[in-house]
Parts: sequence; C-alpha cells; structure tokens
Amino acid sequence: MKILHVIPDMSPATGGPVTAVLKMSIEQYRLGHEVSIVTTNYQFSKNSANPNGVTMHCYPCHLGPWRWSYSLMRDLPNIMNGMDLVHIHMIWEFPILWAAITAKRNQIPFVLSPCGMLDQYSMSKSRWKKILYLTMFRRSILNEAVTIHFTSKNEQLNSGKICSTLKSFVCPLAVTLGDQDKKNLESQFRQRFPQVSNKQIILFLSRVQKVKRPDLVIKSFSQIMTNSNNICLVIAGPGDSAYIHRLTDIVKKLKLEEKVVFTGILSRDVVQEAYCAAHIYVHPSERENFGLTIFEAMAVGCPVVVSDKIDWAEEIKNEGAGLVCPLTENAVAEAISTLISQESLRYEIINNAKRFISNNFTWEKVIKKLMAIYGDILREKDHAPQKMG
Repeated sequence: MKILHVIPDMSPATGGPVTAVLKMSIEQYRLGHEVSIVTTNYQFSKNSANPNGVTMHCYPCHLGPWRWSYSLMRDLPNIMNGMDLVHIHMIWEFPILWAAITAKRNQIPFVLSPCGMLDQYSMSKSRWKKILYLTMFRRSILNEAVTIHFTSKNEQLNSGKICSTLKSFVCPLAVTLGDQDKKNLESQFRQRFPQVSNKQIILFLSRVQKVKRPDLVIKSFSQIMTNSNNICLVIAGPGDSAYIHRLTDIVKKLKLEEKVVFTGILSRDVVQEAYCAAHIYVHPSERENFGLTIFEAMAVGCPVVVSDKIDWAEEIKNEGAGLVCPLTENAVAEAISTLISQESLRYEIINNAKRFISNNFTWEKVIKKLMAIYGDILREKDHAPQKMG
C-alpha cells in the first residue's frame, strides 16, 4: 500500500501529533508499505526527526501559523499521484486544506485525524475564527473525508456537534514499552541538569502552555515542600516566552528558585532520559483528547498523576494505572504526596500501567487496527461505482 501522511509541520514544539505521525509512518514502513510524509519547515529544528525508510517532503512556508507554501501547493498533486490513501493530521492550516482538495481532485480517499481540534473545548477557543473557517471549508476538509479518526471515545463524543453526521472511528495512539537501560538514562539526565542530582524528580513534560496547567503543578509542588527537601520539580517542553516568564514569576514568589528547573524543549532522546529519571510524572491538563506524554511516562515505568479532564482519565482510574484527581492545588499536591510516601502504591501503579499499555496501546495492536481500516476503505473504493468523466 502507498500511504501519504500530511501534517502542517514536524516541529517538536507541535507536540503529540508530530510524534504520532513519525512513529505511525515508521511502523507502516516496517510492515512493508511505501510511506511518505508531506510537511513544512515551520519552526523546523535539528531535533525534528527524519524517519529511516520514510520519504520526507519538507517545504518552506510563509504567513506564520497558516503555513502557506507555494512549493507544497505546486508539488503535492504530483506527490499524491499514485498514492492509495492519504492520512491528514490536524485541521486549521493550509497544508491540510490543500491536501483535502488535492485528494478529492485525484479521487484518492483520505482519512482525517483532527487531533482533538474539533471537540467542544478546542472549539470554544478563538470560536468565531474557527466557525468561519469551517463555514468556508467544511465541505472540502470534513465532508469529503472517507472517515474521521478520533483517539478516544470521549473525543468522538465531544466532537459530535460538528461530526455527528460523518463516518468516524476510534483508534488510540500508541507507545513503545520501555526496554531501555533506565539507570543509565537516568544518570545521563542528571548529568545534563546537575540541579536535580540526588533528588527525587517531579516531572511536568509537555508544551508549556496555560491549558496544560504547569502553574498548578508549581503551586501544588510548593505545598509538599514542607514535607520533603529532597525533591525538585522539572518543567520540560517548549512554550511562549511571555507565559514561561509568568511561571518563573510564580516560582520566585513562592521562593522555589532552587527547587524548580526549566529545561526548555528536549530532543526525543533526552525526553526518554527525563521519563526514566522522574519519580512521578504530573499532567493536570484542562483538556487532552489523548495525552501522548502520559502514556510515554507509563510505558517506561514512571507513575503518573493526571487530571480528571483528560479523555482517558476514567480508564486510567479503573485500571489503577495512575492517580486521577480534580484540577485543584490541594488535590494535585495530595496525589503527589501519596505517591512519594507510599512506595508499594507506586509499584502497584507502575505494574498496572504497563499491563494497561500492553493490552491497549502498543504499536503492534494500534497499527493492526489502523491498517485494517485502511484496507476496508480501499475495498469499498474498489467496489464503488466508477464516476463517468
């Protein structure tokens, strides 16, 4: 099968969608498929991966977040020619619109993964701009998609106002269960950041933005400092400089300068080091349709504390795969303190989480389901009546 993935950019700052596309493409290539990615160089960095075996078409872009690219617009019809299926990731940028239009013109079926961008929470942000965009381009992007890919049942449900009449399916993302040398990776991380040497690390690793609530992590951390001086907080990931400045002001106000470390954006290798070094991973986000970093932390044996607002919170709680708490300082602080003080609970959660990952979120299982859906789409296309030219 010849598969083309289209995503607005491959910047690590974009977060989970980029990680998912990279790994998805590699796994499809390993199964013997011919896989290509079309993207732009928006915020391109040396940390952006170029997966072996996967053909990468990366184009210069302009107009900032819109990712407009003349060369991509020019070349995409030729790249798409001969493809069996196109998988489009995200929704609001030019490469997505143009990929949908081009696929329709070439009569190539395409799957759309909105990456949480059509649920009620996301649509409430910059609401009128998004409504106007969908009013103008809904037919091209949504209505012409063969099916919509959601990563959780809750994302599918919460996107119902826009997608209820459209065909869709649920297939989670996946992670690789940790088989690395945890002690060695932990040591490497501590060498990179001497401030955390010989301390238990509370880790927040994500895009550093308001919706992820790193401010709540800092304030919760300040509550447990009275109980232990042998812990530190690491906040890792890219973020707007103005917002990070606000967070550093909170740190100063709480007199935590010696206890909180901002690492900035990390390469994929260093991300793995951070997970392995962390004693606890904390992610009290206001909204996550999947939350890839949560499952990555679970996969390497780092117990997690998550908010009850993420789409997989109920399953994590029911499986005992992490502690789920409300979005309050006291609740997050109590969950962190519980995991610090109860070693037996930590190991129980680690074991439950690995079983949860193994049963539901390995790439072997996820790619098998995704390729079966691709196959169904192509069989339906083959049996569909041919349009007369």
